[in-house]
Amino acid sequence: MEFGLSRSTNYWELVDDARWAEQHGFCAIGIGDHFLRPGADEPARAAVLPASDPFVTFAGLARETTSIGLVLHVSAATFRHPAVVLKSAIDIDRMSNGRFTLGVGAGYRDFEHEIFGVPFPPLGERYELMEDHLGYLRAGLAVPNVGFEGKHFRLASHPICPAPTGRVRLLVGGEGPRRTPSLAGRYADEYNIFPMDVREMHTRVERARAAAADAGRDPDALLISSGGPIVAGADDAEYREALAERAAAVHVDADWLDRDHREHKRLVGTYEEVATRVEAMADAGVSRVYIAFEGEGALDRERLLATMAVIAPN
Repeated sequence: MEFGLSRSTNYWELVDDARWAEQHGFCAIGIGDHFLRPGADEPARAAVLPASDPFVTFAGLARETTSIGLVLHVSAATFRHPAVVLKSAIDIDRMSNGRFTLGVGAGYRDFEHEIFGVPFPPLGERYELMEDHLGYLRAGLAVPNVGFEGKHFRLASHPICPAPTGRVRLLVGGEGPRRTPSLAGRYADEYNIFPMDVREMHTRVERARAAAADAGRDPDALLISSGGPIVAGADDAEYREALAERAAAVHVDADWLDRDHREHKRLVGTYEEVATRVEAMADAGVSRVYIAFEGEGALDRERLLATMAVIAPN
């Protein structure tokens, strides 16, 4: 199992955390693509929960780091025309010397669409947009550009300059039980699956791999990843201390956060609980976990390293 870092904060904290993660062996740093963070539909919380543009941010990180992977989790198909996404991805790939992974999703937070005046079509149409984005991007990132004709978008087989290098990896992420893993298998290099019951996780991984095989792709080449916060301690008291710190960072009640984490099957509890959960995820096919840290303020690096030393000693 390899571990990356997933961070939502202001740019300069991201730079500092990305450099630290690079120095300590984390494989990647991930950033979500949202106009508003969870809970920021409330004006009071919106003022303290930054949501920066990930493409602009990754362009900066590409020049501020040297080896760590840069992973976008994920660009909602409702937000941008795929031509804009394609051109940005090519530039970030070149600026980072091939370290960029472009994530694509259907979009799901209705409140950020409503607040910013972005159309939020029904789920079926959002999946159509997502599939068109994937087909368009897979064609445009190929060397040479092979062109694409979809339901909503088209791309002529015309030279693109600067030219794609063929290094940008595509990621599909989301919680859909059938269409999301199917699209991942058909188009993506990485399938990012939400934390959930490990039996359901295994089922979705198998669906993605079956879709890859049906599309003539190597199912074993599909990287399976997951993510979410790791909040842990040597015993329950130490876990509650870490939980209280995390709750303060995102401006919520600690007991509510504990219930929310456990309901959504996240990596929380004692070190033993978390290690058991990570092992079960590996058995389900997951080989990469992005550790999420939300909120303003410094990442608790010492606590994170102490946790990693127990749950991932190698």
